[in-house]
Amino acid sequence: MKVTRGLRARGVRRFCAMLAIGVVAVSAATSVAVAAPAPDVSRVVAWGEDTDGQVSGVPAGDFVKVSAGDAHSVALTRDGHVVSWGSDGDRQVSGTPTEDGFTAVSAGRWHSAALRGDGRVVSWGDDGYGQVTDTPVGGGFAAVSAGGFHSLALTRDGHVVAWGDDEFGQVGDAPKESGFIAVAAGFDFSLALTKTGRIVAWGGSDEFGQTSSVPSGEFTAIAAGEYHGLALTKDGRVVAWGDGMDRGVPPGTGFTAVDGGETYSVALGKDGRITVWGKNDHGQLEGAPTGSGYRAVAAGTAHSLAVEAAVPEVPPVTGSGGGTGSLAPRS
Repeated sequence: MKVTRGLRARGVRRFCAMLAIGVVAVSAATSVAVAAPAPDVSRVVAWGEDTDGQVSGVPAGDFVKVSAGDAHSVALTRDGHVVSWGSDGDRQVSGTPTEDGFTAVSAGRWHSAALRGDGRVVSWGDDGYGQVTDTPVGGGFAAVSAGGFHSLALTRDGHVVAWGDDEFGQVGDAPKESGFIAVAAGFDFSLALTKTGRIVAWGGSDEFGQTSSVPSGEFTAIAAGEYHGLALTKDGRVVAWGDGMDRGVPPGTGFTAVDGGETYSVALGKDGRITVWGKNDHGQLEGAPTGSGYRAVAAGTAHSLAVEAAVPEVPPVTGSGGGTGSLAPRS
């Protein structure tokens, strides 16, 4: 499906966790059996635009990684299963792989990609530019990133592999040398990080300098929004360039993760606090969770995801009759 270039899809309710608390009345003569404590669970929190359930449809589970696309979301469970929700117009949800053994996930505009523990890349969703059918075969990959209509993967020896839409050279102009340690796919451009901390950019219409304005320096992480790029310095300072993202960048150091949406960005501090800046036309900013204790963040077109730090699940308390008390929601 060929789409019009420059498309800006219009894509808040924060997910509230439920803790089951068993309530029973027992007499002094009645013995009470208490179930063994359940393991800690890391839940997904979502906010921003909710046109297709990309926010309100957050599933229950124990998650370690998240990624946000246009109007769909992808998460990775602790045991290596991929879970998707939200818009399914291009099988972004129904095409999700069902096997386990995955180690990373990445959501593009209308397609997604995931990396298996054996180094194989799996893609599903929109295939208008070969984002799915041209996925490289075989193992040996160490990272994957899905962009607007193209995807990137990184081999274990540091080579960049790109496939999908190549209208602006975001695939064909990929660097041929090795020595890269990270990749990030934007809407129509691509980024890679060398082992020396240098950022390499290619492709893109460069309307906002997303390719030509790449900063110099030594960086430890990179991310790409629609028409802007982001990076982290060694001391955890956020650097941004392209589509207005240089304005409002959070000051200070100590940031551990960063990601870019359509016209906004999100960063995670080492204290687990989330900072968001940029446009706020769909609650991307004021809908962000407050407080500390978050461990991962992701930005989509107009919605974001975060993984909150693991909290213990409270098991039900049962009496001799085997009954379980009522469920009490935690607000």
